[in-house]
Amino acid sequence: MEVYTIMFIIGCIFAIFADISKNSKYKKLVYTLLAFLPFILVASIRYDVGTDYMFRYAPDYQKMVLGNDVGNLEPLFKIIIKCCIFFSKDYSILFVVTASIMYLLIGITVYKNSKNILLSILVFFLGTYFFQSLNLVRQFLGMSVMFFAYKYIIDKKYLKWFVCLFVASMIHTSCLIFIITLFFSKKVFKVHWLIILVLLTCCIGYPMMKWVLFILGKSNNVNIQKYTNYISWNEKGLHLTAIVPEILIYIYYYIIYLNNKEKISREGTYLINSQFITIIFLFFNIYSSLFYRILLMFSFFQILSIPYFWNIYHLENNSIRYTKNIITFNTICCITIIMILSLRMIYSSFIKNNNEILPYKTIWERE
Repeated sequence: MEVYTIMFIIGCIFAIFADISKNSKYKKLVYTLLAFLPFILVASIRYDVGTDYMFRYAPDYQKMVLGNDVGNLEPLFKIIIKCCIFFSKDYSILFVVTASIMYLLIGITVYKNSKNILLSILVFFLGTYFFQSLNLVRQFLGMSVMFFAYKYIIDKKYLKWFVCLFVASMIHTSCLIFIITLFFSKKVFKVHWLIILVLLTCCIGYPMMKWVLFILGKSNNVNIQKYTNYISWNEKGLHLTAIVPEILIYIYYYIIYLNNKEKISREGTYLINSQFITIIFLFFNIYSSLFYRILLMFSFFQILSIPYFWNIYHLENNSIRYTKNIITFNTICCITIIMILSLRMIYSSFIKNNNEILPYKTIWERE
């Protein structure tokens, strides 16, 4: 746990330097990348940290070292493994390469688009995205590509975006779900649709999915058939630790949107709609834990969206008038969100040890 704490503190310190160096793009870039460097180092030199480390990635790497094929890996991830094997037969190099690509893409995106680097680092760590990435390596690698590419939709550079979508899907097929984000920047989804969709999900979601998957189960495609086994009623239901943070974040965004429609850009529309979809998939999680992996793809944008909506009342020029009450509301909301994320992170990552990130061991501590 001490390793993660030190990593987090160092990242925050460099993030502060990045925020106060906004007048110098070079300094801001250097400090932002330095803020993510501790995350790269901790993820790179870990050993048997993350559920899938020894369960999936290390064995698959060893199979490919012996010349055996791994059928359920996407083509581009296989290429990454083969490139790693060219330099070393030790599977630890795979985690160095994937961590470097993943966090550099996230860091560059934060540098280019975050309104507050420190707040982005806080959300990245306290939102448990770092810990999730230690387990779901392929998915987060694909997600980092789409995270980097989201601005192409905002700027209407659709060809570049589709290239990134292709690359991401060749790393993890689930990234194809990002195709729905093409509609995120057009218009803010109304809150009454959220309520309707959540109610429909709770009432008829299970029989609807059973029917759809029954049809898909007749397919000869093995990858399609395997997902029919994921759907089962989750007797534990939804925990408040999952529901409360996501709904509070959405309410915070929507209140700002209602009071500042003229200030919400295409980017803001994209980000608030990402949170909208996060909540929909959150309630689908009642039926299958598979949907938690999907909602991560959209909640991940909180790294940018929380700083974006916080910044609405903290614009650089003084042309925008705001009251002390508004500032107080904005500050209290952000502090509340960060505190809730912190408590959820402590409970899920350190107490329950989700993703098996404890105890932290390095490659020099192999048994």
